[in-house]
Amino acid sequence: MHDSLRGFLQSARLPLQVVAEAEGTVQVIASEPPRRCSVRRLYVGGTIACETARAMAGRLGLRVPEMGRLLDFLHIKVRNCGLGCF
Repeated sequence: MHDSLRGFLQSARLPLQVVAEAEGTVQVIASEPPRRCSVRRLYVGGTIACETARAMAGRLGLRVPEMGRLLDFLHIKVRNCGLGCF
């Protein structure tokens, strides 16, 4: 998963790096069954609340459309979005 995520980040020109572990990082986790994401963990194939996705975008220094592309790549569905941002 590291290599495909690294390739996506480079092709999408997102200002993020893939690292094994570091302070302040966001974990990307493949889980079965898919789970609800938080501001510290993204579960591949999971779900995330719109408010949480926007908070994570701010934490990562991403614009909302960039966060949306990352979530699409990870097959994460945004729930409870009243503004249609994602």
